[in-house]
Amino acid sequence: MGSSKLVKGALSFLRGGEDEAAKLKELGFQWPWYHGSVRSDRVVEKGAIDPRRATSGPMPFFTDDPAMASSYALGKKPDTSLPDDGSVSKYFHVSPKDLGVSGRSPIPVEQSWHFLPPEVKADILAKAKRVGYSNPDTAEGPLMLHGRPASIAPEDHFDYIMQREERGNPLAALRNIWNDSGETIDDPSRMMEIWKLAGYPHRITDAAAPWYEARGVLPAALRLRNPLRTDSDDVARSVLPFLEKEFRRDRSRLAPYGVDMWDKNSRYTPRDWVAQAKEDYAKGDNSYVWTSIPDKVTDQFKRMGYDSIIDTGGKGGGTEHRVAIPFWPEQVRSLFAKVNPEK
Repeated sequence: MGSSKLVKGALSFLRGGEDEAAKLKELGFQWPWYHGSVRSDRVVEKGAIDPRRATSGPMPFFTDDPAMASSYALGKKPDTSLPDDGSVSKYFHVSPKDLGVSGRSPIPVEQSWHFLPPEVKADILAKAKRVGYSNPDTAEGPLMLHGRPASIAPEDHFDYIMQREERGNPLAALRNIWNDSGETIDDPSRMMEIWKLAGYPHRITDAAAPWYEARGVLPAALRLRNPLRTDSDDVARSVLPFLEKEFRRDRSRLAPYGVDMWDKNSRYTPRDWVAQAKEDYAKGDNSYVWTSIPDKVTDQFKRMGYDSIIDTGGKGGGTEHRVAIPFWPEQVRSLFAKVNPEK
């Protein structure tokens, strides 16, 4: 999808959304703001933003520039909303509805083995060893289902993996043999094809995988009643001195690794954050500290009565734009959502 299409999507609330926007204004919301993401499906996955998925601050960052939001959706910043521990078994899921069980949370394909009917289990058991390359002797060619065992693993090794390591679960055994051995390590998505060839009957989604994309822009209204404006003289005059005093004895340590260079847990300790901010404000710089805000710093902002941050983007010389960082999910409403005046 091109940038122009994403911008048009972000601006579409202007056509037919005036009534809803007016209701939002009555409730104290301001609009339009935009959040662009490589994984827009995760922004409001369960009907509200999950702050635990924000890796640079207390919540996702919003901009008043739809073109800038589109640039983020098109890959300026990779998805960091979920950590990837490399567990391929967690990448693939199936709907509980397809399995005929209750619940709304997707079920990992390998765990779904326990919900399959006996005849389906028998079919998968009969086919699992027969999945292999079209030329099994040289391990080359497209994957296919053979009429005889043709797996990359010898039958006795397949049986050992099944019984000793994967407790009789052929779906887990296939992942163990094909992926964990390194055969599909460069393209774990091929596990979906392998399971299908082995007779798995349900639709498999890889939405939990690190390669999955759902690029888009969320036009939003924000309720920012008392934002901390980073260009205010109050920051250097009162906010930073207050934080310096509060963190004087803080012994927080950085996480050894971060999801990216902006990770709030690995870039600054609270004391480092304050020291860097003081240095930047003394020089009159548009400080980068606002791109990585430790949770302890946010907690102090809340104690001071602030409910959000308004910063100036374009720090690296790009287009200048406003950036809004709310502190709570309740401060964000999609412009496409129906407004309940009682909320």
